[in-house]
Amino acid sequence: MTLYYGILTGENLLIYLTNNNMKQYNLIYKDNNLFINDIKINDEIFEKELSDYKIEEKESMIDNLIDWISEATTDKEMMKDDLKYIMETEERDDDLFFSSISTNKYVFKSDNEGTFNDICQEILKLN
Repeated sequence: MTLYYGILTGENLLIYLTNNNMKQYNLIYKDNNLFINDIKINDEIFEKELSDYKIEEKESMIDNLIDWISEATTDKEMMKDDLKYIMETEERDDDLFFSSISTNKYVFKSDNEGTFNDICQEILKLN
């Protein structure tokens, strides 16, 4: 069943599409292995860059960005924006998220569950 709902914010009406039949996916690191819905994911998918995305741990990414910013001579502002965006997610339950291997795009389940689920499906197909 597909549902549409809208939220009026000031002068803007935001329309959302939800699909109640959409399969839900979860990422879990357990015993140094990644699992999507209890299915162990082969590390080669990420090592050989078979997917456009890799998995990041939020706290590690924050630490890395702080280090990179302190050492950077270029792209500091972009890294600061990334850091701010990722730190904004501190309020959310996303400990793991997807990071594009070719851009600075990040996909958190709490921000965009549809895209998050699509990436999970892609990785499971590659598995």
